[in-house]
Amino acid sequence: MSPDTQPSVSAIAVVDLARELLRLNIIDETDLRQLHGPLATQVAVLNKGGDISDVLERRYPEAWLVWLWQQADQRPFYPSVGIEFGARILPESRGLPSHLLQTCRDLGDVLNTYLDNILLVNPADQWTVETEGERTVLSFKFLSAFDYPRCAVERSMAALYHWGCYLCEQTLPLLAVDFTFDQPDYHRVVERCFNAPIRYQAQRNALIVPSAVFATQVQGGDQPYIRKILSQRALELRSHIGDQQTVSGRVRQLLDQDLAHYGDQSNLADALYMSRSTLVRKLAREGVRFSQLLDEARRRCFQRLHNLPATQIADRLGFMDVSAFYKARRRWE
Repeated sequence: MSPDTQPSVSAIAVVDLARELLRLNIIDETDLRQLHGPLATQVAVLNKGGDISDVLERRYPEAWLVWLWQQADQRPFYPSVGIEFGARILPESRGLPSHLLQTCRDLGDVLNTYLDNILLVNPADQWTVETEGERTVLSFKFLSAFDYPRCAVERSMAALYHWGCYLCEQTLPLLAVDFTFDQPDYHRVVERCFNAPIRYQAQRNALIVPSAVFATQVQGGDQPYIRKILSQRALELRSHIGDQQTVSGRVRQLLDQDLAHYGDQSNLADALYMSRSTLVRKLAREGVRFSQLLDEARRRCFQRLHNLPATQIADRLGFMDVSAFYKARRRWE
């Protein structure tokens, strides 16, 4: 499957994790180049404090992120990598969501803004917020077709807590931290990370905090003008990414990429790793038909090619004969 048609995550999240695993000798440059050639170069630029602005809004396949976490999970000589990586704040590798959080007024605003824009980081991240009187439970899990290992869960939970501390410039109180896992050998590292009671074999992975903590002010926050600019850009990116995550969005991408090839429903289904019947069913759930998407793609392509001879246009649009093309053109015009 083409990277553009897979579930995607923030490219900087992949680069950042690759840099950490490379630093710890969990992977090497050969591993990175086999995964994606430019990754090693991007990591090197980040290490030297170079300009990585071209990466900040780019997307990489979720499968690459999961593969990196699986490499970390399979290397037993550094089992606490998820916790320790999550506790490290790296300002030089901040993406749009991180910059947006710095314009928030208080920690409650930070949490709401983060949850509104979590699609920009990783659509598989799922946080649930439940207020129970004077305490609030932030539960976490991955909602994905991929198998995220334990270290990835630990990293997400540690990162949320430590980013809150970083933005408020103080150690925030925690009542308890729950993990569904057994207690690990690196339990002391986990305790130091959260400075709170850790409960293992729990029903959920969760951070339990005093509800009052959300009134804590963000240092240097409350920047309405910058927030408005960043929020508009975040909205544009969420709209684009959301379309990519739907089956219909991925179908549109493939049709625009090669209409003659992917206009054949069998070729399209193969590219999406599903049967034709599954493709039809999933499109129906999104309220569209393949014939509708194909017609829209042909019309878009026709508008770009209308100066070519009719026989060439018909071929490029995937029509079996010119007469079928003429019939469609009358409808479009």
